[in-house]
Amino acid sequence: MNRIEQVRTDIETRTLSRSNNCREFCLSITQDVPLIINELLNTPFDKWASEFGVRKTPAGFITFNLASIPDSGRASPRVRLHLWPEKESEDVHIHNHGWPFASATIAGNIDHRMFQLAEGATHHHYKVARGKDGYDYAEEPKTGVSFERSVNVPKDGMMKMEHDELHTVRTAADTTTLLVQGVRQMSRSDVVFHEPIVQNAVNHEIAGASSDESIKARLEEVRDSILA
Repeated sequence: MNRIEQVRTDIETRTLSRSNNCREFCLSITQDVPLIINELLNTPFDKWASEFGVRKTPAGFITFNLASIPDSGRASPRVRLHLWPEKESEDVHIHNHGWPFASATIAGNIDHRMFQLAEGATHHHYKVARGKDGYDYAEEPKTGVSFERSVNVPKDGMMKMEHDELHTVRTAADTTTLLVQGVRQMSRSDVVFHEPIVQNAVNHEIAGASSDESIKARLEEVRDSILA
């Protein structure tokens, strides 16, 4: 049994309803990221989509779904590897995820800015669900927001967050993170924008993200930096 297969077996035995549970599981995996990357590199690129659900997200990073519980739908806990953009990037949309998580910074650096909803009507508030054809945005009454704190997570650091905590993300160039996603607690997550959005149901597929060679090169760089 290879390391990814072991993670897929282990996730079925875990109770991942809180961020502390996610953190413990994430810690048990991070030391084996070089092995996991080797297994990804040894899988033909044309099988990445079917084996690992590889896609580019609206936030601009490439995600590998390493493990989930079969036949449990989108409520399933997951283990994912994220390759953030090669240049410094920022997701300015305030959002939560609807599930608790723990995220280990494998390479690079990531900043989380934490927020809460507040009185006022300065921002557009949406309840968001992802479906087969993209993202569905249900508009809520406008809201205010208040900044709470910043959390920096450097290489070898870890961040944990509950399902309803709101944040934005800024990443250094070539950041890579390992994420353990817990059981979904809300059917729709919250996203808050300064401006109203235009309904967008575009899928973000790997074909429109990067070439196989560029992704493989990124994976090799991450693996080599860990082993150096």
